[in-house]
Amino acid sequence: MKKLSIVILILMLLPLTACQSQRTTVVIYTAAEDYRIADMQEQLRLRFPEINVQIESFSSGELLARLNAEGTETISDIVFDLEYLNAKMLAATGLFAALNDYDTSAFADNLVVTINNNIYFLPVYKNGGAIIVNNSVLSERGLAIPTTYADLIRPEYRGLIAMPNPGTSGTGYMFYLALYNQLGQEGVLDYFEALSRNVFDFTPSGSKPVTYLTMREAGIALGMTGNGVTKINEGHNDLQIIIPDGGSPYCLYGFAIINGKEDKPGVREVFDFIFNEYIKRNNQLFFPERIFHDRDYTSQMPNFPQNIEYADMSNYDIETREHLLRIWGY
Repeated sequence: MKKLSIVILILMLLPLTACQSQRTTVVIYTAAEDYRIADMQEQLRLRFPEINVQIESFSSGELLARLNAEGTETISDIVFDLEYLNAKMLAATGLFAALNDYDTSAFADNLVVTINNNIYFLPVYKNGGAIIVNNSVLSERGLAIPTTYADLIRPEYRGLIAMPNPGTSGTGYMFYLALYNQLGQEGVLDYFEALSRNVFDFTPSGSKPVTYLTMREAGIALGMTGNGVTKINEGHNDLQIIIPDGGSPYCLYGFAIINGKEDKPGVREVFDFIFNEYIKRNNQLFFPERIFHDRDYTSQMPNFPQNIEYADMSNYDIETREHLLRIWGY
């Protein structure tokens, strides 16, 4: 009788197991921070309980390398949080599906890029950078708060600075490019030679320097303004945002569909949700710098700096990046 009961239970569970195995799966590759991935995963779970959305995380450089290696054979269906220069490079290889049927009129000027009259990726957010400090760490060492790039190369800050590596992080590269535009090639190489003496880690990702601040392993970070403000709003009140001399460097991030995946079940539904709803949530909660004509969330995010002056980000092109990364020595 006991064996019969077990057999009956197994037979009852078979339809449920079959339904679970047949759930539609959508895979998203992303370079977003862990806290934004957690938020996106939850929003997608609530919106699409019938779809198994799998999100895989990489640094910007790792994401580019992975997509280059896998091509259209990748398991990824959607790419989210792709730095624009990387997106342009990948779009040129035919990796992304055309998105011309999306109404992009809500986006601010010059954010929607066309390549051969086609749109292959759409904006997610504008990523501004700042000098972010842990006042407690500096105070305990009797150190003044740095306010300029020149301050950062002072010897008393040795071993206290974290910065993203420009070779693997879009955030790191935007600082590198902004200083290149300020100082020229010889000047920027001299600057980073001096700064490297004070940097204890050129991190692979843009968020890690601010994490070091919250862990009190660094006193100073070159990091994302939105990331720093989020940590302050989470209760890390010893952090302070400082817009550097020359203005806040910035770069842009977007999202795309892998070519050939646009008709896969669930992909358009998830992509449309991101386009119509989630990027607005992301802009409001995490990175409020303006990407829409009619929405400005900067004043709605507590502790976000107002009236930011932005750096000269000319030369934001693939050729300049390839050159600058060839001569980067750290």
